[in-house]
Amino acid sequence: MWDIGGQDKLRLLWKHYIDNTNVCLYLIDSTDSYSLNEAGNEMKKIVNESFPKDTIILFLLTKLDLEGNINENDIKSTWDLDNFMKDRIRAIKEIRNYENPNFFEEAFEWIEKAIREIK
Repeated sequence: MWDIGGQDKLRLLWKHYIDNTNVCLYLIDSTDSYSLNEAGNEMKKIVNESFPKDTIILFLLTKLDLEGNINENDIKSTWDLDNFMKDRIRAIKEIRNYENPNFFEEAFEWIEKAIREIK
């Protein structure tokens, strides 16, 4: 498991960690609508150029308990997920820290189920 930051300088290193990737957790800051297009473009780039076709991708939309955020539908429409990732196993999970303290457990259960589906 790797935790790789999304800053410009770190993105250059992503390709060194992506080979043979089984699962990607892609965190999206829901309060940063300014960077939404950039984050989507970066995701499309690594999905199209680097990820194996059977890589499971879970988008974690964070900070939904704060005001002024984007939501799952914004991600789907802005990134056109249904078209560019139509053949991939993926999901978007929204994180509201105050509502569900077991969120990560549920996220990893989803990943486990998705892995079983492809085997």
